[in-house]
Amino acid sequence: MVKQVNDSVMDFYMKVKASTSDSEKQVREIFINGLSPENYLEAEKFESGILLNELVERLWVLESEHKAKYIKLKAEVINIIKNAFENGAKNLKKLKTEQPEFYDFYFKI
Repeated sequence: MVKQVNDSVMDFYMKVKASTSDSEKQVREIFINGLSPENYLEAEKFESGILLNELVERLWVLESEHKAKYIKLKAEVINIIKNAFENGAKNLKKLKTEQPEFYDFYFKI
């Protein structure tokens, strides 16, 4: 059975289309059954009553939106980590300047 794994929805659809000469109904079944769990659940919402190419397009749009949200969230996390390191370095410099005996004691452990 063909599985989506790490392929985008569009790439997976193209693989399914290229790997079979079956009817549109069978291509649809192979495509839906091979989707990642997340995309399979989304496909179940849309599946009945729409053409396969419409389903692929809707899944592709959702996938694109999720990727955009992930990229934004990743950038926010990187900024939080960066700020934490910068603030930590500032606090250490301040501690070393204002309380050198504590700094020396703490960092000799």
